[in-house]
Amino acid sequence: KENSIFIKARSKIDKTMFRKLSRSLLIIEVFLIPFTTSVWSQHLWKLQSWTPCSRTCQGGSKKAVFGCFDILQEKFVNERFCTEYTKFHLEKACNYGIHCQASILRPQALKQYEGYWFKSEEFGQCTTTCGRGVRSRPVMCISRTELKMLDDSKCPADEKPIGSILCGNKECPVIADWKIGNWSECSSTTCDGIQTRTVICQKEGGEETLHRHCEKKRPKPIQERICSPPCAVWVVGSWGKCRYNAKLKKCSDAKQTRCVTCVDRRTMQVSDRCSLDQKPSLKRNCTYKDC
Repeated sequence: KENSIFIKARSKIDKTMFRKLSRSLLIIEVFLIPFTTSVWSQHLWKLQSWTPCSRTCQGGSKKAVFGCFDILQEKFVNERFCTEYTKFHLEKACNYGIHCQASILRPQALKQYEGYWFKSEEFGQCTTTCGRGVRSRPVMCISRTELKMLDDSKCPADEKPIGSILCGNKECPVIADWKIGNWSECSSTTCDGIQTRTVICQKEGGEETLHRHCEKKRPKPIQERICSPPCAVWVVGSWGKCRYNAKLKKCSDAKQTRCVTCVDRRTMQVSDRCSLDQKPSLKRNCTYKDC
């Protein structure tokens, strides 16, 4: 875990001498003294620094560097003054939060490893302007002394920078149009007949694709239509009479009415399948000639 600290000791120590930064566990200052001593000592082991992380990514470790510290003079002195005390080994985790691929994406200098380096250059342009592509770069193993290219096996494989990465997140435009099939035969020539046809969105190469690619060009054509009269129809009766009022010199009834019934033409029975939008009117105003 990042910032965790491991302590390896050969003898007991006074752990109260460890001072830390709350939750970070990063040691600021450490004095190491024998737990059994009853004599005050002028010289103690004190943490000076940490070594660089052993790895640049995916987790490594740092080791503590201790020096012999003179408390009265407040300075580091020769280690021979601290030989009577055990020098402890401290180690902590580092770079666990850095993914190797993410760190390699940044331009790097030469990496030295026992006389051999991996040399990497900048990534090139993406191979595509849309869709998924690749960015590549040269990665070479070279000798520090001879300064020439070598086989990759000469350099440590776990230190080799990646040579290519994925790129591109822009969707490529799709050229497509509706492919329309022929109408089927009418399902009924008597009444309530329906015709259907297939309508698909197709790319230029013939591959079917999502409807949204074709809808950008024009709306989707209909796939179904009526091909024969409806079976249920409205049957209307005659208008009722209007009575004329001679005294008032006008019709007594303001409205005429009639019967309107939905009937199935096949059975001549009353039906409920007629369209209400097409229902004829039941009433109308009377006029003088109707009286």
